Amino acid sequence: MERLTGRHAAAAAALVLGAAAAAAAVLLPGLLQSKERTLPRVRYDVVPRTHLFGQPITATLDVPHGSVVVAGFLPYQVLTRSVTRSGATDHYAFVLDCLRTRCLGEAGGERELWLPPARVKEPGGRTTSIVWPPLQEASRLPATAVTGPRARNEFAAAAPSQAHGRLEGRLLAAGA
Repeated sequence: MERLTGRHAAAAAALVLGAAAAAAAVLLPGLLQSKERTLPRVRYDVVPRTHLFGQPITATLDVPHGSVVVAGFLPYQVLTRSVTRSGATDHYAFVLDCLRTRCLGEAGGERELWLPPARVKEPGGRTTSIVWPPLQEASRLPATAVTGPRARNEFAAAAPSQAHGRLEGRLLAAGA
């Protein structure tokens, strides 16, 4: 076996380093992308975004397994809450409803409602704040349905019957 001269050794080292750099340039982005794909991300949504008064909506949240979720939905009330695990991801589903006057809009109109932000504390200690998409609450009533305030229970006085008048007369005569 021959010994390499200084020039030949430098050329061989440059060739090896160039091959290693080329391999790293080809393989490293693929490794980083595949790692990104396997890491669960925080995803969230609310459906339907436009809903009628009294219609339930569903807020969903996908977080890395083991995360701590703190979510409040006032003025909405949580009807059901479920958590399912799929691999390295926990899927939260909150079915919400609001039958309070704060959720009742103008007749014939729509209005925008915002849910309070949720917080997700991931297992590594990172905390993410979730800003839910805005909701549109639509009225079930046409604008012409409400013309002004009125009492819900209006009773009309019944006209006195002849039998009622005779009974009243007899009672008054008996009392005298």
